Amino acid sequence: MAPEREQRPQERKNSELPQNPPALAEVNLMKHPFFLLSKKDGKRLLKKALQEGPQIGCCLVEADGRIRVWEVHPNVKWGYPGPLDKKVFTAVQKLATERGWPPPNPFPLGSLRGLCRLVGKSGSGRDIAELKASLERIGVTAIRTDAFYLKEEGRYWKEEEGGGTFTLWSVFWRGEELPDGRRAEGVYLWFHPPFYWSLLAYYVKPVDFDYYMGLPPLAQRIYELVGLKFFGRRDSPYVRFEYEEYCRLLPITPQRHLSLARRVLDRAHRVLEGTGFLAEVRWEGPREGPWSLLYFPGPRAEEEVARAQERLRRFQELTQSREETLGREAEIQALVETILSVTEDPHSEGFYRKLARRAQAEPRLQDLVFRCLSEVKAEWHEGLIRASKGAAFTDKLKRYCKECGIDLPLGSGTGTSSTSKGKSKPKPKPRPKS
Repeated sequence: MAPEREQRPQERKNSELPQNPPALAEVNLMKHPFFLLSKKDGKRLLKKALQEGPQIGCCLVEADGRIRVWEVHPNVKWGYPGPLDKKVFTAVQKLATERGWPPPNPFPLGSLRGLCRLVGKSGSGRDIAELKASLERIGVTAIRTDAFYLKEEGRYWKEEEGGGTFTLWSVFWRGEELPDGRRAEGVYLWFHPPFYWSLLAYYVKPVDFDYYMGLPPLAQRIYELVGLKFFGRRDSPYVRFEYEEYCRLLPITPQRHLSLARRVLDRAHRVLEGTGFLAEVRWEGPREGPWSLLYFPGPRAEEEVARAQERLRRFQELTQSREETLGREAEIQALVETILSVTEDPHSEGFYRKLARRAQAEPRLQDLVFRCLSEVKAEWHEGLIRASKGAAFTDKLKRYCKECGIDLPLGSGTGTSSTSKGKSKPKPKPRPKS
C-alpha cells in the first residue's frame, strides 16, 4: 500500500521527521541526469536528439584532467523519460526497499494500482496505461557512459573499454516467460547490470519518499543532487556547485543573465528552505558570470544525513562476509537473457551467447545490440513484425553491423530458426515430358 500522507511536505514543521521508511535510491542515477524536468520539452528534445545527438548528458572532469561522459539516448517511439517516469522510478525503488534488500531479480512489482497510489494516481484505466508506458519508456532508454561507478570494486564500469551502453530493466507482463523460465504471475522487472550490481553493492542513498513525492520536479532534482553532496560533506558548512555544470546535471537550460538564472532556480530553493531541507542558498561570482551556488543544510537535511550514515554502518556490519560481486560472465549471461526475453527465440541461444560475449568486449557492437532490441520491442507492440522477433533482430543487427563496418559472420541458428513457419517449401521441379 502507498504510504499515508497526513500533510503535504510544504506544510510540515521543519523539525518533523518522516514516519515511513525511506526509499533507497541508486547513487549513479542520482548523480547524473536521466529524466526531463518538463513533459512539454519531450517531443522537441527527441527530434533534436535524432538530428544532433543526445540532449541529456554531462561531462565530468576528474582531478587528473580525464573527462568522463554520461549520455542518455532516447527510444524513437517512447522518447525521453519525464517527470512522471521519475516518480515511477522512485516508487519502484521504494517497493524494492520495503520488500527486503537486496531486491530479487526478477523483481515482482505487484499491483499496478498499488504503484498508481504510490505516485499519486487514482488507478483509472488511463492511469494504468500511463504507468505501463512509463515502465516501458524507462526500460528502453539507453545510457552510454564511462562514468558509472562500481562501489564494491572501486572502479568504473567498462573503464578499460572506454565505457559501454546499458538499460535499467526489462518489463515482463502477466503470462510472459521470465528469464529464469517461470511464467510471470504479475508484472515483473528484470534489472540489468551494471544498475543491478550497484543495488547489490548497496550503492544507494536513503530518500524521504513522502517528502520527495510532494515536491515539484525541479525541487525534487535539487533535493537529490544537493542531498547527495550533503552526505559526502566533511568540514565545510556548505556544498558548492558551479552553475554551468549544475545546469547539465539538473538538466535545465543555462541562462546568460544572473536575474534569469535566479528566477529559474530560486522558486525551488524557497520550497526547500521553507520545509527545512536548506538553511540558506548563496550565489557567488560577478554579475556577468561565471557563478557558483552555495547550499547550507537545514535541520531536515542534517537528520537525513545522520540516518543515512547509521543505515550504511549497519549494512557494512551485516555484509562483511558477502560473496564476491558478479563478474564478467554474469554480465554476459544478463545480456543473453535480455536478448532472449525480447526475441523469444531459445533455439538461437548459442548464437546469442557468442554475440553477448563479443558485445561485452566491443562497445560499438553492444550499442547496436541494444538499439536492435529496443526497435524490435517497439515494432512488435505496433504489429509491424510479421515473421518472428528473432529474425527481425538478426536482420537489423546484420544491416547495422554492415553500415558500421563491423564484421559479424552469421551462420545457421542465428535468430532464423523461429521463422521457419513463415517460409514456404520449395516447389518441386516439373517432370520431363515423355
